[in-house]
Amino acid sequence: MCRTASRVAIAFLAAVLPVSVAGLNTAGAASELVLSRDFRVSELVEMPCAASHSGVRFEKRDYPKENAVEWQVLLQAPASGESPLCEDVRSADFIVRLPSDRGVRVHWSRGSHSKATDFEPQVEVLTRGNPFTLESFGGRSSDGVMPYFNLATEEGGLIVAVGWSGDWRASFESRAGGGVRITAGLKRSRFRLRAGEEVRLPSVLLMSYRGRWFEGQNQFRRLMLRHFTPKNHAPMDLMPVAASVHGLLGFNETTEHNLTELAAEIAALKLPLDTFWLDAGWNEGGFPLGQGNPNADPGRFPGGLAPVGQAVRNTGMRFLAWFEPERAMRGTWLDRERAAWLSSPSRTPAALRYMEKDGFRLLGLGDEDARKWALESVSRHIRQAGVSIYRQDFNEYPAFFWHTDE
Repeated sequence: MCRTASRVAIAFLAAVLPVSVAGLNTAGAASELVLSRDFRVSELVEMPCAASHSGVRFEKRDYPKENAVEWQVLLQAPASGESPLCEDVRSADFIVRLPSDRGVRVHWSRGSHSKATDFEPQVEVLTRGNPFTLESFGGRSSDGVMPYFNLATEEGGLIVAVGWSGDWRASFESRAGGGVRITAGLKRSRFRLRAGEEVRLPSVLLMSYRGRWFEGQNQFRRLMLRHFTPKNHAPMDLMPVAASVHGLLGFNETTEHNLTELAAEIAALKLPLDTFWLDAGWNEGGFPLGQGNPNADPGRFPGGLAPVGQAVRNTGMRFLAWFEPERAMRGTWLDRERAAWLSSPSRTPAALRYMEKDGFRLLGLGDEDARKWALESVSRHIRQAGVSIYRQDFNEYPAFFWHTDE
């Protein structure tokens, strides 16, 4: 049984952060990776499952200017048959010794639950022998908790980030023998791999810093901007200054006529706006019950979205359009015609029971036919309407659908 997919010990040399190192990799030796003059990493990988898989790949990327390293673990199935049962699979499990083991503070932020407290910063002081665990909620990676953590002391610290689009879990424990144990990876895992299959685990990024905790935060922001923020063409260098049409029109009140008229009015007023924003409600059946009908409402948009897009371009503005391809409601086209692609929720908590009651469905993008259909459906609207900016929404908690199929 595969309990831990990787055990990685990261050593920051004394010039930045002195740490202890423990463990052996599969070859019984450690390889040292020099990231900069002041920052080195000793890579120690222990793979309890390695003998049961045809391969375990450990992919790493260095960011020497920011004193950071990122890695990803991939498990590959045996050449024939199945892997053993894998549970509690982690991307990382290591001990780091910070400049001071006493009073280590974990700075973290709430995610989004559509509350006034969304993204509120939080601080937890680690105490010996009491693990502090954080995790996402409901299958969306920034729901409930943001996947970024700053382990801070008075002299410096370590920022940990988890890269994953589903549910994750991270834990921090101040150990009696010194150091902080950090584990991170999938929130829930119990699977076997069939011949030819490969599974990618959540990536983990570490960045060390010297100084106060907010200096570490700023160093991390620079890292994110330099290496993880998309670099698009010049008009996209700045975020759009957008006019949302729904300040005047309800979701299900939009029509080809009133949207083209509104675009012309904005242009005539010479408002300092560069983007015309159409959100939910344009598809047949409206929002939310029409999700799962891929086409524009023929009564309100007889020409589809193309006339609206053309009217917006005529003003010199960009056209931002809303899509929610993964959710389907009971009785819509997807539910009637492609039911095999959909799953239903189960075992939802009381506050989310409406998903079962109202007939929410989830499109399974793991099905190749379903994925191709979703891509082509959205791409067709983008091409025909000349959409400049794509906005994707996701108004359900996918974990309760995923668990139904397990």
